[in-house]
Amino acid sequence: MNFKIARKYLTLTLLIALFLSSDAPTIPNTVMRIGVIRAIPPTFITIEQTEDCRQEEPFPQNNPLPYYTHATQTQFSCDFYDKDYVAWTMFVFYELWEKEFGDPEKKVKNALDHLEIQWGEERREVHNVYDINGNFFESSSVSGLVEGPYIVWVWAEDKISNTSLVHELTHIALMHVCGSADPDHEGDKFACWSEEHSSFINDVNLKLSTIYGL
Repeated sequence: MNFKIARKYLTLTLLIALFLSSDAPTIPNTVMRIGVIRAIPPTFITIEQTEDCRQEEPFPQNNPLPYYTHATQTQFSCDFYDKDYVAWTMFVFYELWEKEFGDPEKKVKNALDHLEIQWGEERREVHNVYDINGNFFESSSVSGLVEGPYIVWVWAEDKISNTSLVHELTHIALMHVCGSADPDHEGDKFACWSEEHSSFINDVNLKLSTIYGL
């Protein structure tokens, strides 16, 4: 292996080690390419180019997310949200989930790999729902829903960390590791959701906002 090739692979190895660290510094909003490898802000790497949202085509559009083999987001506007930031949100969620709760059979990882996120322009009025404390409401305005084992609907806000995405990802994770999405949250009708999960959501969103500006 000649010097130039060796230097290229050494640089790539160092980048991967840096970018996959949960404490890695934020990279400026630029794109860096080494061959077909892209460094995605804030600190994220994908191996293949991923198709972008197409502003000139009709909406809603279902577009692929980088890093994940089958994950997509359905967008009503290209402004909500940059595919790299959504994928990074999922990546950070899983990194912290695995540290906090584990994922020995990779069920949560697989669920994220097949996830479809549907972004909504307005809140939804729905029936038969619970708040975080387990209180039941015959109808309520909500900012997020689990639509199926691999589908979530989320009301889009100014920042991803202000949306209910991480909350809905927690429901998805519990559905796959505990057998129930646990719709009553900290209530006593379902056994999966605990106070630790509520705190976990706050911690993830805080990290997304303060460290990555998402």
